[in-house]
Amino acid sequence: MGDGNRSITISNSNFTGITKVSNGPITDVRNSPKATVGDLRGELRRHRAEIVELAGTQGPRAERALDHLEQELADPEPDKDVVRGGWKSVTKLLAGGAAAAESVTKIAELVRTLTGA
Repeated sequence: MGDGNRSITISNSNFTGITKVSNGPITDVRNSPKATVGDLRGELRRHRAEIVELAGTQGPRAERALDHLEQELADPEPDKDVVRGGWKSVTKLLAGGAAAAESVTKIAELVRTLTGA
C-alpha cells in the first residue's frame, strides 16, 4: 500500500509550531515527539462512533471511509497521500458544523502533523 517516497516518517523536525486554540485546552505540538501513527489509530478508534453519528444519514459511508483509512494505517509504511485523502473523505461526509467537533479537530491535527499537509 505504501511506498518509500510517500510513507510517514516521524521525527522532531516534523513539528513546526502547530498550535490549536479552542474552547478547550491549548494544544502545542512543536516539541512533541510522541505523535505517531498509533496515536492517530487510537483517536480514530476512540471517536469512531461519534464520527459516524456526526455524519448523520451518511453514517454508513463514513464507516466505509474509516475502514479504508484504518486499513491504510495498519500498513507498516502508510501512504501519506492515502491517509490524507482518506481523512478528507471522512470529513466531507460530516453534517453541518460537525467538522468543528473537538474529536474531529484533534484527528485532523494528527493527520496534518503526520502527513505534512
